[in-house]
Amino acid sequence: MFGIKRRLHKALLLERQGLFARMLTERFLVYTTGRRMEVLDQPEITKIVDQLAEDGGGLRRLIHLIVQSPIFRSP
Repeated sequence: MFGIKRRLHKALLLERQGLFARMLTERFLVYTTGRRMEVLDQPEITKIVDQLAEDGGGLRRLIHLIVQSPIFRSP
């Protein structure tokens, strides 16, 4: 019984991993830029999340990608 529950929980976490990375990216960008993310920012956020997934994830890599992004670097 517990094995099935664990596998289901793990599957749900893996399924939502992309959503979690996107939300974390947006929150970091809001915090670091001091402004809300707009519709025009979404393609750049998608690039960051896609690159993060390609690189295998990791918080250090996410921060590196955010700092290098045009959203972070623009006034």
